[in-house]
Amino acid sequence: IRHEESRLIPETIDFADVPGLSNELKQKMKARRPRSIADAQRMEGMTPAALAIIVAHVRNAELAARRSVA
Repeated sequence: IRHEESRLIPETIDFADVPGLSNELKQKMKARRPRSIADAQRMEGMTPAALAIIVAHVRNAELAARRSVA
């Protein structure tokens, strides 16, 4: 996860749609809107597993955005 810390979280991400994330973390992410993976990592209640889920979701969103442009 360290090499992902600088990855930005797009403002368009809807955390309610992130499967595998607890409802508590979905609410916290929606309320705080961390700008990067590092910001999300510092949030209270964030687990390594939840962070990995968020990283995967952000990566998938980036790939989908690239495909729609190409």
